[in-house]
Amino acid sequence: MKKILFGGAFDPIHDGHINMAEIASKQLNADVIFLPSKTSVWKEASTPAEHKIKMIELSIKGNKRFHIDLFEVNNNKETTYSIETVKYFVNKYPEDEFYYLIGSDQVNKFHLWKEAKEISRLVHLIYFPRPDIVLDKNNIEKYQMTEIVGALIDVSSTDIRALKSLQVNKDVIDYIVNNNLYFVPRIRSFLAEKRFKHSVSVADLAYQIAKKHNLDRPDKLYIAGLLHDIGKEIDQKPIMVEHYKDFLDLAKFAYHQFAGEYIAKNEFGITDKDILRCRT
Repeated sequence: MKKILFGGAFDPIHDGHINMAEIASKQLNADVIFLPSKTSVWKEASTPAEHKIKMIELSIKGNKRFHIDLFEVNNNKETTYSIETVKYFVNKYPEDEFYYLIGSDQVNKFHLWKEAKEISRLVHLIYFPRPDIVLDKNNIEKYQMTEIVGALIDVSSTDIRALKSLQVNKDVIDYIVNNNLYFVPRIRSFLAEKRFKHSVSVADLAYQIAKKHNLDRPDKLYIAGLLHDIGKEIDQKPIMVEHYKDFLDLAKFAYHQFAGEYIAKNEFGITDKDILRCRT
């Protein structure tokens, strides 16, 4: 049986991860094992593992070829190196053929991995090319890496944590909000609880409408809904005077839409015009 090991911080897992796993699974006719790490050698630790695990479970439910394994979370080590994970699975399932999926950025760093050559001996290394990364051909040849071809979804966990994108399973969005993760505490800092709950309801409705009309990015409308009242409970006048003085003659009840745009751009780093123009 063929199996693809797919490790990572998954903080959080997103549509890009799922898309890569689906393409690789189909091309190789293999199951995919998601391996959340307790911490990452390359990234700072942040979200507790139990939250990352739950979000993976929500993202892969219903796909019989997708599985989750907690070897790296449960092995009582702060950091688990990939060679340890590979040896564990190869020894546990000696009859299976293993692949190890890595990102394009790690193709160029692979020679720095612990026992890199041994990993390449035990498993087939596979990767997705990205147009913004020039790949190290020496590493590809030395470690016998194989390219997986398919359209990638341009999204990062960093963007999701910052609310620049929410290209994740809708159940994961709900989990993030209900468990006060990532961007949620910052939104709450601007809003009273009643208005926060109202904003979540608006975001949910906007998402449903987008899905009903088959829009490509319903997450954009969710973000716009979530932030539509973000400027209502602050002193809006200073923002208007400094940044929107041409609109000072408008009725004061309209100021919040401009303050909301300012907060979305400057507090959350949102530059997407589709989101910003829906701020009202």
